[in-house]
Amino acid sequence: MWGYYDNDPTFVAHADKMAEFIVGKLGYPQYDVELDSGSLYACFEEAVTIYARELYNYQIRDNYYALLGTPSASFTSNQLVTPTLSNEIRLAKTYGSEIGVGGTISYYSGALPMSAHKQVYNLNEWATQSASLAPGDSIEIKKIYYREVPASMRWIDPTLGGGGQASMNVMNQFGFSGYPMSTSYMLMPLHMDALRIQQVELNDEIRRSHYGFELINNNLRIFPIPTEDRMLHFEYIKVSERNASGISTLPDGSITNPSQVPYGNITYSTINGPGRTFIAQYALALAMDKLAFIRGLFGNTVPTPNDPTTLNAPDLQTFSTNLKSDLLTQIREFFAATSRKAQLEQRQAEADAANKTLANVPMQIYIG
Repeated sequence: MWGYYDNDPTFVAHADKMAEFIVGKLGYPQYDVELDSGSLYACFEEAVTIYARELYNYQIRDNYYALLGTPSASFTSNQLVTPTLSNEIRLAKTYGSEIGVGGTISYYSGALPMSAHKQVYNLNEWATQSASLAPGDSIEIKKIYYREVPASMRWIDPTLGGGGQASMNVMNQFGFSGYPMSTSYMLMPLHMDALRIQQVELNDEIRRSHYGFELINNNLRIFPIPTEDRMLHFEYIKVSERNASGISTLPDGSITNPSQVPYGNITYSTINGPGRTFIAQYALALAMDKLAFIRGLFGNTVPTPNDPTTLNAPDLQTFSTNLKSDLLTQIREFFAATSRKAQLEQRQAEADAANKTLANVPMQIYIG
């Protein structure tokens, strides 16, 4: 008979009562109400649908991040959605890819031949020849291995004669020079290792041209200028693979936008008292709107046997508009107050208030 809620016996049973409520609020039987039963039932049905729209839009907003990417077939309107970390982990993988600690983007190794006395190198040229790029693709350098030999490898070299106190000199001073280095070693406090490493590194930084590089507009500038031919190793990614990593391939039927969250028609019989009160008031506002439209077709007055009757279409229209706006504002504020975030904030406020109250309560001291 109505369409959406024919199979709900509670809705069918309330339809006549709702019609009586509406016409009674509009002045019947003292005044005629130019609405038939079908129009009144339609207002009731639309009011239920508006309530379901506001409710489900709120639930979609509150649960959308948790539902994103999940199969729509696995979700029904009556299920409780518990947030997971799946989307946070998916987002974290993109950060991991950028800093080279996991993720979904492949890192590639490259080697650039450096020539003695040549300081600047064009990486676009290298990529074109050696990176196996598709047309329009490019690379992005992530790490360049151009640095001096670690200080710890230089000061412990037993053949190193200068730069502080070498291990061979110390061995000689203790009278161990007659023993082969392969069968003897010296154990010294670790702080001596740390101090000497720092001394070598600081010496290189102050007295020598320190190792480094600049990468500007795909031109790599090396410091200091190489004095011999060697290979420069680096790691890079392909820009096309990074762009593709942001697009996830999901099975058909997965939720990828709000319109795919499978909320169906609401079951009227499960709506509680406050919800049904909203529906009744909104159905009344819709009936006022429809009655104002009908009466407006006759103009401001209708001729009668005695005196012309003044119609109240403008008043009905104004009251209907204000009532619908107030009802929607109230229901949206109520749903917002029941959101996951609002409830957590309320519980936190209650816990803080309880702690402040208990702080003023004398606590009994137990002596064992």
